[in-house]
This record gives sequence, C-alpha cells and structure tokens, in this order.
Amino acid sequence: AEAEWKRTFVSDGGLLLTPLLAFQADSTFVNQSSASIDAINHMAASRGVGADVRSAFYRYMATIGLDLRWPVLFSSTSSTHILEPVVQVFARPNERYAETLGIPNEDAQSFVFDATTLFERDKFSGYDRIEGGTRANIGLRYSGTFGNGWTTNALFGQSYHLAGVNSFSSPDLVNVGAFSGLESEKSDFVGLLGFASPNGLSGSVSGRFDEQTFEVRRAEVKAAWSGKPVSLSAKYAFIQAQPRYGFADDRHEVTAGGSAQLHENWRVFASGTYDLQNRVMARDSFGFSYGDECFTYTMTYTQRRTSATKEASQSFGFNLSFRTIGDFGTNTGSGILNLN
Repeated sequence: AEAEWKRTFVSDGGLLLTPLLAFQADSTFVNQSSASIDAINHMAASRGVGADVRSAFYRYMATIGLDLRWPVLFSSTSSTHILEPVVQVFARPNERYAETLGIPNEDAQSFVFDATTLFERDKFSGYDRIEGGTRANIGLRYSGTFGNGWTTNALFGQSYHLAGVNSFSSPDLVNVGAFSGLESEKSDFVGLLGFASPNGLSGSVSGRFDEQTFEVRRAEVKAAWSGKPVSLSAKYAFIQAQPRYGFADDRHEVTAGGSAQLHENWRVFASGTYDLQNRVMARDSFGFSYGDECFTYTMTYTQRRTSATKEASQSFGFNLSFRTIGDFGTNTGSGILNLN
C-alpha cells in the first residue's frame, strides 16, 4: 500500500517549491526450504553480516521531501530554451532489514542509476527493496524547442547520501547495490543529451561517470522512430564489469524493439537484447496491451539467460492502471525504449 501527497508553490521570482509526504507499507510471506536457509546463513557468514530468515516480513517507510526548481527561459524569434536547476531532499528512516540478509529480492534486481532515475524518490526498480536514509539529488536540466519542430533536452547531476543507512551499500541476496554508482556517499555523475524531430525520429546519448576520475561506468546510445501504426527502437549499451553483481567482464549489448497498433485500443510489442561479449540472447520479451479512456492493461512474457550457463528462465508480468486511481501489478516492458 502506498500513498503520496505533494503540492507545488510558485514564488514571485519563479522558484517552484514542491513539498512532499509519502508513506508505504508492505508484508512479505516466504516459504523457504532448509537448503535456502542454509545458503543464506552461509552467505551472511562469508560477508560478515547477520542473517534474518523468517516466514514473514513487515515493513513501512515514511518520507518527507522538498523539491526546488528554478526554470529560466531564454527565447528568440525561432527558438526557446529553458535552463532549470533542480535540488531535491528526501528524509526517511532507515530501510528495515537493510543490514541483514534474508528478505527476498525478486523484483528490485535490475534498477539502473542514470539520468532518467536521478530525481526518483525511490530509485529501486521494484517493491522488494525500499530506499531509506536521507538523500539529496542535484542537477541541471535543459530543454529547447525550435521553430522547425525539433526539440532538444539535456540533464547532468549527482546524488548525495546525507544520513542514515545507505540502502545501496547494504547487504542484499543478489548484491543489487554493488557497482550501481549509488553505494558511496557521493554518487557517480550521470548525464544525458537527446533530440526529437517532428517526423517521429528521436535519439539520445547518456552515461554514468566515476565521481572522482570521470571514467565511463555505463554508456548508452539510443534511437527510435514513432509512427502509425508501427514504432521501432534500437539501443547500444556499454556496462562496466560488476563482479559482485554477477558480471565479471565488461558488457556490450544491443537491444531492438518494436510496437504495432492493431486497433484503436489494442497494441502488441516485442524486444530482444543480445550480449555481444558472450554471444547470447540475454533477454527477449513480447506482449500486448489494451488501453481506453478508463484504464490500461499490459501483459508480458519474458525470457532471460545467464551469460555463463546460457540457461533460460521465464516470467510473466502484468500491469493494470486506472487513470484516476492508480495502478498495480509488476513492471512490464513496452517494447519501445524510453529516450527522455
């Protein structure tokens, strides 16, 4: 269960102040085999941390935050440009069970820290992990609009852990925070530069850079074309080695996706990611979605393969979203890459 309140106030000088209150609570029930319990205890002992294996976990998280933005407009006869400094502060208690091993992590394994997630209140990709502690996000956003219909956007920033336990450096059964760029007090730098044309073509270049040396930790080049009834996308990604996260070598991956509108309300989509380094289809998925003025429903089937054994695992995902109420379900892919 999750609830959030926020409201934006505009000062006479154009400063946007958005206070925020949020609360989340959940419970997890687990039926683990004795072999799993032994493995968790062995893992905890080898890392020098505690193990807290139980049949039920109950958690809550309360957040108070403040978002400050000061957009400044520059305009000419043929274009407009907006520079927007952004500062966010989120104060929270520590994540429960963050300093022990035991709580399952099924849906928060694959989060990526980059320019698109810099200003997220909770940067984890799912509900099995909840970001705790006090954190500040600081960045500079740019957007431009030109008379011929072209638009550009850019963002650069960094995140700072201010107080409490850093959830991204805490023990996890899959080491999800290791080499994420958020495990230290000062995060890596993240940046993005993109464009969009009036005929549906768009593209972007983004990266994550070491906070001391500016070494490239992750880089992505994306391109997409959105038309009717077909949309296509492609992406190349470089991800530096993450040994404790299960990837001993640098990764070079190519992703392609497509979406087709079959009817006013029905759409099908598919995507695939190929690991160039290990020559394996790392991930492929397909699905369909239905959407009208009241709600949208998405269903996805996904296969994932490990680079070492190339064994495949399958999963189904769904998401039901009511436009005026909220949504529930799992994270599902759309078949088209997000370039913003």
